[in-house]
Amino acid sequence: MPQVKRLDIILLELNLITEEQIKETLERQKLQGGKFGTNLLYNKFVSENDLIRALSIQFDIPGVILSEINISKETLELIPTKVAIARKIIPFDYDSKTHKLKIAVSNPGKINLSDELDFVARGEETQLYVASALSIDAALGRYYVSAGESKESASADLTNEIERNLKKLNSQNRTVQGRDVVDQIILVTDENSSAPMVKTIIENSGSHMDIVDSLDKARKLLKTRNADLILIKEDLCDDKRKAESALRTINYRTAIKWFNNLSELIYNGPRTDSKVDPIHTLESLLSLLSTNYGEAFSPSVLIGRYTSRICSKLRLQDSQSEKIIVAGYMSHLALYNSAIRGIRDGWPIQEIIRESTALLRSIGYDRDVLEILGNTYENIKTIKSASKSNTVAIGSNIVTMACSFFESLKSQNSLSLSELEEIKQTFAKETGVKLLPEVVDTLISILQEECLDNELGPTKGEVAIFISSEHNYDPLITHHLSSNGLRITTSYSISDFVQVCRRRCPDVIILFGSKNVKKTRGFIDELKSNGIDIQDIPTILISSNDWVGHREEMYKAGIYDLVSLPLNYEVLCTKVLTAIDLRDQGKLEEDDEKVAARGHLADINLIDLIQALGPGRKTVSIDLTNNGSNLQVVLKQGAIVYARMDDVFGPEAVYKGVTWRDGDFTVYIIEESEIPEANIDLPNESILMEGCRLIDEEQR
Repeated sequence: MPQVKRLDIILLELNLITEEQIKETLERQKLQGGKFGTNLLYNKFVSENDLIRALSIQFDIPGVILSEINISKETLELIPTKVAIARKIIPFDYDSKTHKLKIAVSNPGKINLSDELDFVARGEETQLYVASALSIDAALGRYYVSAGESKESASADLTNEIERNLKKLNSQNRTVQGRDVVDQIILVTDENSSAPMVKTIIENSGSHMDIVDSLDKARKLLKTRNADLILIKEDLCDDKRKAESALRTINYRTAIKWFNNLSELIYNGPRTDSKVDPIHTLESLLSLLSTNYGEAFSPSVLIGRYTSRICSKLRLQDSQSEKIIVAGYMSHLALYNSAIRGIRDGWPIQEIIRESTALLRSIGYDRDVLEILGNTYENIKTIKSASKSNTVAIGSNIVTMACSFFESLKSQNSLSLSELEEIKQTFAKETGVKLLPEVVDTLISILQEECLDNELGPTKGEVAIFISSEHNYDPLITHHLSSNGLRITTSYSISDFVQVCRRRCPDVIILFGSKNVKKTRGFIDELKSNGIDIQDIPTILISSNDWVGHREEMYKAGIYDLVSLPLNYEVLCTKVLTAIDLRDQGKLEEDDEKVAARGHLADINLIDLIQALGPGRKTVSIDLTNNGSNLQVVLKQGAIVYARMDDVFGPEAVYKGVTWRDGDFTVYIIEESEIPEANIDLPNESILMEGCRLIDEEQR
């Protein structure tokens, strides 16, 4: 890439700025952050026209002033909202005759940006224009919130909403030194340029607002003062339930509200508190049923998730979406009916859905859900009024689309861009016959977003997968991990895998090993010799071996989490997410919550816990319960130093705990002064190897 001339040099050459103004701007940038051009505009050293002129020279592309343009809704819809917000771009003009789409960007030199935009623009020819970062931020706030409200009325709605919440919370009049307590609000956001405006709106109503940029800072602030309400930007938190639990542990009276961005908050107000999610409950039940029947994954869960995403993308009413999504999850209910289990293999998907409908009809299930399932895979011309207003018509088509995608996915090695084109061609044949064009287009747009670089959105963690030459890898593993918010990279050679690990620094490694234990041990040793520290990174080894008699050898190689095929995908996702969560908890600051993690031993056993917590070198107490028995294992700077289970002490207590497959665990962060007198002086590896031997004996 050619060297790009610095913006300050261009401005000097154009006689638009002085050396002294550059110096002053850089000082402000150092203190306040932001782009150099934005700080120039703030100080009024240049006009927006002059800045765009210089940027156009710098990047050798045309410039645009967005504030002078009214952008049509049709033009905005040509780029997915998620991409526009993530990449900070604005489509501002489209010529339907030439199929040229003009897009404003603040950093045209970003690698691969043009290729990404060509892809998501669905075949339209894109042309980049440079705009100031400030004008793009303003346009994003202007065009990606609800239309039809004035700024003043929207601000008043926000203030009234917050006032209603405060009145509800403060039903009893509290006083301090004879005067009313000022209502306290904490705003958690990283939008530093817009936050002061929200603070002004709130404080004009008589409340007090503190602004912080992370949940950690919000927790610390909540410990020092009472707060009636906390407003949290959603993308600053990976796990909303855990965050709410941690905050309510400090003050259970504090109301918690969520928002996407401050523009949405100003125009639409905060979202309501989280409630029990029946769809999540249904998904968990179907996952458990698939596990009990020895299935690697639940087709119903996959179909249900895509049904939900299509409904959301089509912006259907909540009352419609709920029934359609339930129908999606229920489509494969017949698979879990033991009466037909013997003849289920090879069943066409239509027969499975027909049987599911019969099962639900026998218990008088919701009529709309039954009709949606009954019309799945039907010719759309036979369904009356196939439109958004007809729940059954649009619902059956959405479920058909999700099921069709499930069928096509099973034959795909991975969902690459070229393979997505094959899926599009397959669906094109059914469009207008069994599939509505708008439903097909919606799923294709969802799949296109999935094919983009995962950096477009937040991720729960990086997972690097190595697949040995003997292993017939199932692509649905990657699909399930990705759908749970994980960024996946797969490699088929040691050299590629080593490069991936060095470049991406994965949070978890998954190795699909050979049936031959010696070969598996060989590539593990090769990884270690290339600097891949599998004892520092949580590592899962998967193979068709049952591992009986081989665990000790794998332990010597540094592998503690051994999984035999067939593999349950939901359980694998849980293992990976729990390992990432525990590894993150090992990095907690000393003033964080005492409870670092909770979970079930069916998802992650004691060996997994010790392996995940040990590398963090933190001091914790792991408390486990199982059928009335209680076990405490204490780690001091990552090393096991104490264990007790009822009347059993030391290593023997750990050996009993590693065989538990039921029960619950809680991990507490403790001070070294809280550690009981040590009764274990063996290294972690020795204890875990002995525990592994006991597991093998138990299996024999």
